[in-house]
Amino acid sequence: MKNGDNPEFTHTAFKDERFLDYLSFLLNNLSGKNIISSCGIREMLNMLIPWRMNNGIRSFLLSQESRLNISNQKDVINLLYNGFTRRRIDDELFDWIDEKNPRTCLFVWRRIHYINFIEHNVTRQDCQPVFSEWIFSKIPYTVSKTMNELKIHNEISNLSSIRTSVIRYFDRLNIDKSAKEHLLLYIKSSYSNPSNNKRLHQWFDTQNREQVEWTVSYMRETLYYYPLVSCAPSSNTRLMLDDIQSFWDILFSENIDKYKYALSSMKKAWSQKKFRDKNVSKKQFSINMSVDIMPILNELVSMYEIRTNKNELIESLIRKEYESMKAKHRI
Repeated sequence: MKNGDNPEFTHTAFKDERFLDYLSFLLNNLSGKNIISSCGIREMLNMLIPWRMNNGIRSFLLSQESRLNISNQKDVINLLYNGFTRRRIDDELFDWIDEKNPRTCLFVWRRIHYINFIEHNVTRQDCQPVFSEWIFSKIPYTVSKTMNELKIHNEISNLSSIRTSVIRYFDRLNIDKSAKEHLLLYIKSSYSNPSNNKRLHQWFDTQNREQVEWTVSYMRETLYYYPLVSCAPSSNTRLMLDDIQSFWDILFSENIDKYKYALSSMKKAWSQKKFRDKNVSKKQFSINMSVDIMPILNELVSMYEIRTNKNELIESLIRKEYESMKAKHRI
């Protein structure tokens, strides 16, 4: 049978791409299928045939309308489509998510991952998002469970799909339209603060792969960060930097004191690492010397035209004296 032979294929609902995505998610979820890919229209219609309908789908439909005649597929589709349209928010409300602006896109994408919903409030009109204590938690991103339940890929490889994924996230949330609009407005308003946050860019060297990889490792272990971009730090430094920036932008918008403390701690840890790397072949010695040696040493350091420090000067003087003694004694 061709699509045109079945009157249900001509239903207005099947011209709505957002509804098709939602319906595919809903039917797979009610059927207990743990899959992310979407179903075709014919497959979805087959799942709604009364004698093929499983108990999960049947129970859901009757919970929405107890008098529903499930043998009338058109009535079933009308019920599902009307329920979806009552909860959907307009496309125009997502227009501010500019896919040409990586920082905006990744901020929104990461912000969504940090949102959790109180289970007993998910169907109430006054449902409010609750943010977990993610920055100091040893169980990072409680909300990632929500993303998995909504069958949405956590990681992205480019920015072109973020707006679509955000819309898909809101369509699949089991909360009413006003709660969705409130949540989207909150996300939009929270982005206004970090737009002037340039501290990380001033410190971060995008051309230094060692620093990029170290930063990702440090943030994973210390701040429980995980990347939302599916690329290795060394393969796409620009996208990885934008993803790292999104982490700090959210912390900046939530708690600027925690932001300053965490960023300062990371900078100090990097400086300490560089110092340890530089002195990996060095060893500390303790030698007693006359009390007037330190002023003399300080003065000697200031006399050198080439910038040096006390450690380098002492080592240089010792080596020169050693070479001189070797030559004198023909060692």
